[in-house]
Amino acid sequence: MRYLFFSLLLVYTKPLLSQSTEADPKQLNDSAVYHYDRSHFDKAWEFASQANARAEALHLQDELFRSHAMLGNVASRRGHLREAQRHHRRSLAIARDDGDANRRAKALSSLASVLSTLGEYDSATMLLNEILTLGQIDREVLMTTYGRLGVNQKRQQQYDKAIGHYLQSLTIAKALHDSLASARTLANIGNIYFEQKDPARALQYYLDALSLLDSAKHNLSISGISVFASDAYQALKQYDEAERYLQRSLAITRKLNLPNSEAYALESLGILHFNRRQVHEAIDAFQKALALHRNLDAWSSQESVLLQLSECYLHTGQLREARAMLDEGRLIAEKHKHTFGLRNAYRMMARLDSAQGNFRSALAHYQRSVHYKDSLFTVEKAKAVEEINKKFEAQEKGRVIAEQERIIEQQRTKELFFLMLIGVLLLSACVIYFFIRRRQRLKHEMLQEQQRKEKLLAIVIAQEQMQQKIARDLHDGFVQIFAAAKINLESVKAMSTSPALSGKLQETASIIDQAARDARTISHQLLPYSLEKHGLIAAIQELLDKNPKKGSEEYIFKHGAITERYKNTLEINVYRIVQELINNIIKHAAARRIQVFLSQQHQHLVLSVSDDGKGFDVKHTASGAGLLNIESRLQSLRGVMRIESQPGMGTTTVVEIPLT
Repeated sequence: MRYLFFSLLLVYTKPLLSQSTEADPKQLNDSAVYHYDRSHFDKAWEFASQANARAEALHLQDELFRSHAMLGNVASRRGHLREAQRHHRRSLAIARDDGDANRRAKALSSLASVLSTLGEYDSATMLLNEILTLGQIDREVLMTTYGRLGVNQKRQQQYDKAIGHYLQSLTIAKALHDSLASARTLANIGNIYFEQKDPARALQYYLDALSLLDSAKHNLSISGISVFASDAYQALKQYDEAERYLQRSLAITRKLNLPNSEAYALESLGILHFNRRQVHEAIDAFQKALALHRNLDAWSSQESVLLQLSECYLHTGQLREARAMLDEGRLIAEKHKHTFGLRNAYRMMARLDSAQGNFRSALAHYQRSVHYKDSLFTVEKAKAVEEINKKFEAQEKGRVIAEQERIIEQQRTKELFFLMLIGVLLLSACVIYFFIRRRQRLKHEMLQEQQRKEKLLAIVIAQEQMQQKIARDLHDGFVQIFAAAKINLESVKAMSTSPALSGKLQETASIIDQAARDARTISHQLLPYSLEKHGLIAAIQELLDKNPKKGSEEYIFKHGAITERYKNTLEINVYRIVQELINNIIKHAAARRIQVFLSQQHQHLVLSVSDDGKGFDVKHTASGAGLLNIESRLQSLRGVMRIESQPGMGTTTVVEIPLT
């Protein structure tokens, strides 16, 4: 959303300067232009409003056109896009009546810019293409048109077309020695590289753009491009530079009283603080941005900031505040049928429910988020189909003409029919053959995979049985032997009269004690005593209490009111799954907080293990031996496992096992 707004900064206008303060419409409009060029938008609005009223009273169409154009430009800068649209439509109506091609082109261009910002891309394209049909227009107007075509295409992710139009605009700007237009175009090209995940290249364009601008005249453009540069520095993890550019932008927007620009800069600052794990500072920045967005009634921006605030409160453990922000953002998304926002809201609700131990609700909300993700895909697919249909209709018109020319060749077509039929039959046979071969190969691969899983399950079962046997042998055999040996030593020590011999006997008894403790520890690790004696909850608690730590890890174990004992195989396998997940976190996640939740919900045993560690890309990370071990155990229990993780966002693993 930040780029949708700051593209307003890349508007190509260059009105005349005047410092006249006399009250006739022309001089009032000149004064409005003077203040607009210096980013004094309140004064520009005041003079343009006076000029508009005077010109309307005197029926001066030229000055009425200028005043409406200026009022539209100021409204755009302030983020009041519908008001800007109304003024630009008035100026366009005047321009169409007087027949001036350049004036008409300027009005079309300004209106197209507003429509593009509102997301009405087809309407914007139609107006901009109309300019290119007008014939002789000034190079300045042509430069503006190419630039706005680029902006409109960039917003539709038509990057190749956008860069082509930007380069056409840049060529004209350089020929006119227009540094402001050149800077804006360079920044727009940078935005394309940023959206294509090349922040280093984007940053170079932003810095080149800023080097062309004069802080005495171009403060507004400096502010917008500074936000772009800050985002690039954030992507490169150069956070100090990112903050420096954001503070520069904020100082300008506050000085110029531009609440919309300030809100988006504050939102960027909040994201920066969050990436630096300065969560409380991020909350402060997002709250300020939200207040400004509320005043401007910018629903999409409010939705975005509310979801980001919910994320911050979740990180600080303020779950009530997180829920309040999340519910408000979700209601906004539902009101405006914003599929992308609904997907993000339900995904966040799943995380929040999981943090509160409500795993059934978390699963339901996660499924809702997947539904909206699929809906997004459907919408994009529909757009693609519509585009194909348009191309097809254009091709169909040409085909009708060509068909009339091919009537005389129909006889030759009939002669070729049998050859084509043979070709189709051969091709069909090949397709069927390869289809059958592919099915056989897939069936063979599935059989191999099933056999591999069965072998792995057999290994896991054998390993578990061996561990249990060794644990019992250690506990019932070696530990008892050590105890008997110690008793004998104590008897010998009691009969000894030599202090030296007594000392050696005492030292030997201590060694036997240590050996007995080590044997008992190994026995409990292989088959926890508390698991057999007290059940699953006590065993997991003991595992977390005694688990070795690399640093200052904090273990949190929460569970529902589970009083019954489960089958021995179920308890052992769940214990091993927890053990394996904790080991994986210690080895790989670099987490500071590890949470384990266990509850029984509707004849299902639900286990959740989450951490605040490094996280990983679930789609592009292969399963290791530990996860394969867990999957084999779950296969024997008819259980399922779901892993949710993103780089830098921690990991949550949810396991569900039926009890019936």
